[in-house]
Amino acid sequence: MPSETNLKSATLSYFLAIDVSAVTRHRASVRAIVLPLVFFASQTAAQPVVHVRAETRIELQSERDGTFVRFLGVLRDDLGDALPHRRIRVRVVNAADFPILAEDATTDADGRFAVGAELESGTYTVSARFPGDDEYERLLVERRVDLEREEVRLLVRVPENGRLDLDQPTHAVRVQAECNAGASGLSLELLDEFDRNLGRAVTDESGVAVFSVAASALGNPGSGRLKARTRGDAARTDAQTEVPIVRYRATLLTFASENNSVKLGESVLFQGSLRDSQAPLQGRAIGIYDTSGEHRATVLTNGNGEFEWEAEPGHEDGPALEVVARFASDGPGRESSESPVASVSIRSPAEARALWALVPMLLCLLALGLLRRREAADAPARSSLVPSVGIQRARPTRKRAASRRVAGRLVDHRDGELLTGELRAEGPTTQVHRVPGRFDLELPDGRWRITLQAPGYAPTEETISVPHHGEWEAIEARLESWRARALSVFSRFVDRWLPGRWSKATIHELRGELPARGNALGFATEQAFYGPDDPNGAVVASLERQSEDAGVPDRQPPLG
Repeated sequence: MPSETNLKSATLSYFLAIDVSAVTRHRASVRAIVLPLVFFASQTAAQPVVHVRAETRIELQSERDGTFVRFLGVLRDDLGDALPHRRIRVRVVNAADFPILAEDATTDADGRFAVGAELESGTYTVSARFPGDDEYERLLVERRVDLEREEVRLLVRVPENGRLDLDQPTHAVRVQAECNAGASGLSLELLDEFDRNLGRAVTDESGVAVFSVAASALGNPGSGRLKARTRGDAARTDAQTEVPIVRYRATLLTFASENNSVKLGESVLFQGSLRDSQAPLQGRAIGIYDTSGEHRATVLTNGNGEFEWEAEPGHEDGPALEVVARFASDGPGRESSESPVASVSIRSPAEARALWALVPMLLCLLALGLLRRREAADAPARSSLVPSVGIQRARPTRKRAASRRVAGRLVDHRDGELLTGELRAEGPTTQVHRVPGRFDLELPDGRWRITLQAPGYAPTEETISVPHHGEWEAIEARLESWRARALSVFSRFVDRWLPGRWSKATIHELRGELPARGNALGFATEQAFYGPDDPNGAVVASLERQSEDAGVPDRQPPLG
């Protein structure tokens, strides 16, 4: 039998064998790995220490104004998020390696920094060094600057805000070159984060080159970067820039039972599978929920992406057990998914059949009572089915206000789907963070105005104080799309003029029953809701003005 010391050493070796570069992409998993490592390390004589740090990158360029050259840069992490308040050492040497400039700069809230110097014509090498810290790796970036040639600047535009669906065959990447000496005829190269070539092109007369990149060449799902690079020519300098991307695949989740019905007290087996378009997904957590939203179980997929759950329906499940399976992705490379509802009817014992026969009657009486209460309150029937718009905070703790963490999800307020957007924090400083569905950051002490927004959605805001009691550590920001808001303007108008008709007719049918101004409002709503482009706040405001201008009816028309 191995000794206790050997067991601890073997366990420590297992943790040390983990791919640390993969761990840095899932920082929430770092604690789960490092804490056991620290525990076992503390029990051994050597007591090794392991530091897991995320990668960093610096985008470096220069601007000229006569003989004055300004060196600009941005410090980002491996996911493309800006790193504010970090010290950067900028150094410039001439062709003879003689130092011309050595200066420290501090990144601002957007991770940007800048230094400048008067330089004579010639060739120089500028370097930017980040010394690293407890969370991020150190980094040195160098760039050659030739003042005898005109500066070239590159701008990369990726569709869908950098989200690339690997199930689509190709993606168009547009690169815009700018140069005082003209940007046409430049040879460009497109690379990934590993410097693998994705294509070559030459800029047209307007300095634009478009790359058609095959999804198969982009690599595996996950975060990455695209780089655009030119070697310049005799009159124009070299240039390189990069942008963060997320490669992802949609997932397919199935869930069903072979039995359509079971007796009360009998067990029933549900089976399902999780996969993307390429392969089954192994070791993923699947949540099982009933249709009321109650969590019933969590299971893991096996090597074939399959899973199963055995349930024993009870009286509380009613005449049928209806459940769904949900996969909540913990990374940017896979989309979350939900299965169709799986239903199994429950057959009651003979002595309980009489009780079950009363259930429909009781449900009808309950429904009738609810309808009467709603009519008395004159409340729209469908409004209670949709969660409220805005930021829903977590329950605060009774501990002292010591948390500086702001974390949560950005979702569509109707279906709860994760949204890719932006979080803007305005307070002692101004910070802007990209939000790929989920966000997690820390803010300095003070009062902050938090704004969360996404393309095609109305933004939502909230004022918070830091530190807090934990109520901002698990928030859910529900945004309403401009399309949904446009439709709600027309639905409220219809409820005033034609009570009871909104749920029974299409917009086109309702237009024929409304007065002229209502018909015009319906037409404008159709254009906003069904149009190819997302509406915006100005469009919705115009619809609201049209609704107000139409006034209210002198009398209520009959239902029907």
